[in-house]
Amino acid sequence: MEFFSGFSWAIPTAFADAVFQCRFEEGDVLYDSKEAYDDWGKAKEQITNSIQIRHPSKVVASLSSNEKSVLSRNWDTEVRLDLYENANKVGQGQIHTTQGRLFTLLWKGDLNVLDTNTVNPKPPVIASQLKNALKEVEKKALKIADSSLIFAMVYDSASSLLREKYKDLINQLGHQPTHLMPEKAGLKDWKKISPTIEIVLFPSKNKSREKFGEELKKVLYKPTKESTKDNFSIKRHGHIFTP
Repeated sequence: MEFFSGFSWAIPTAFADAVFQCRFEEGDVLYDSKEAYDDWGKAKEQITNSIQIRHPSKVVASLSSNEKSVLSRNWDTEVRLDLYENANKVGQGQIHTTQGRLFTLLWKGDLNVLDTNTVNPKPPVIASQLKNALKEVEKKALKIADSSLIFAMVYDSASSLLREKYKDLINQLGHQPTHLMPEKAGLKDWKKISPTIEIVLFPSKNKSREKFGEELKKVLYKPTKESTKDNFSIKRHGHIFTP
């Protein structure tokens, strides 16, 4: 089983849609330990906390392509849950809190954030808000590039759209990229960035800028049928750094 690396709790990548939308639903069970998702009999002694979601009900909904609107829309919506400590239920009845507070608990690990009388946490910085910050990773990117061009892209492993783009780039360029967590990449406000985000770096392998740009365009440019001119801009997707 694979897990997101940026959360304090153990969150399987199977929860990608819930994380991307900031919407956990009835029946979801979350643990603070990876072992809990395997053999419960052996793992229960290593688990301190777990959560079972009681509300909202599960719904079948298509994911919005506008990540900012869907996350913001759900951030302050209600979620009801049962909290367990050492396999024993905490308190009487359900805890009433918000999706954003639950997300922050899973991310940062502080149970106190579930209390609606505490300061409401801010949503994390998401991929679409980081395009202008890519210039901050130039030093690290060029060191990895080793005297060749390199394409830097913000990658959110919870986003189905970015996962598809990422796979297409690998297939087109023929090699795996380097992954860097925001802190290691050199982003200044890395503590505010969503725990599912990484910076991925695709070296050109000594291709010319023209050739490298053409290969990137084949993947990144998706013109509509109504398009009458070429509106492709690499800056909408990432940044090419030149040694």
